Amino acid sequence: MVEGMLPMRLMVQVVILWCSLMALLGLGGSEVKETSSKTASTFFPAPLRQQLQQTIARYDWAKQTAQRVVQAAEFWRRMSDEELWGLMFGPTITRSWHVWSNGYCPACRKPVPMYNWRIDAVRQPWKVQCPHCGELFPKNDFAAFLPLRA
Repeated sequence: MVEGMLPMRLMVQVVILWCSLMALLGLGGSEVKETSSKTASTFFPAPLRQQLQQTIARYDWAKQTAQRVVQAAEFWRRMSDEELWGLMFGPTITRSWHVWSNGYCPACRKPVPMYNWRIDAVRQPWKVQCPHCGELFPKNDFAAFLPLRA
């Protein structure tokens, strides 16, 4: 394996994940919604999508990966376009990149590297959790700042 390159199987799984999510959201495919001016896929050209379809059809592990991705995205699939757009927020809200970024938990003071914070956008939206003590951040009600709340 070339240094810095993902193993092929992992790379295929990442692409399957991305393509599956794009398909679930109605993006990136050859089909174009009537309200869209888009005429072709931006991220995945037709030959790559065809190769992925063949890989999924040929290998059980690829088919299982695609099925897991679709199941995992069900929560987001059920949301309307308005609800999804309502999750986006602009630059007017003061915020930070991470809780102490690449540092430590403010509650237990144990080290927490940048990507070790636990995130569960479905069960604990707009929160990150310390992997050591379980404390949730931010302490404010961030959802109250969002324009669309169902």
